[in-house]
Amino acid sequence: ARCCASERSATREKAAALDAAALAQLVSRLEQTASGLGAREVSKAASALGKLLQRAGADAEAPSLRRALAAVTDCCVRGATALDAQAVATVLHAHASGGCAPAEASMRALQQRAATLASDGDFNPQDSANTLWAFAKLGVPPDGALAAAPALRLA
Repeated sequence: ARCCASERSATREKAAALDAAALAQLVSRLEQTASGLGAREVSKAASALGKLLQRAGADAEAPSLRRALAAVTDCCVRGATALDAQAVATVLHAHASGGCAPAEASMRALQQRAATLASDGDFNPQDSANTLWAFAKLGVPPDGALAAAPALRLA
């Protein structure tokens, strides 16, 4: 029985090493191709990275996941006017879930885009909830224009 347990442990360690190598490869590829992603792909990639970061915690993979999320966010910020309300909410939610705020310039661009979309009435209740939760989780108050947007007012 001891032999079987050590074999299972060795198999798990090999699988974890393969998973880490595959993840490193995937993250590297994502960083290289982020600039070619559209708004929906950026949103999906950010969501997946946020979930992986949430799981990784302090694991060795966390720094590379943070870099990939930053690359994806920078990419979407450069084309921020193409982001719809769901994409903005998803990118902010991914950062909050992963416990890492976007760079200051990226946060400003996301806030500005969210303010524009919210004032145009493009936020649905789920987008509003995700956006407000992300700001609260990150400890970042929405800027004035965003806080004043009718779609995000709580009262």
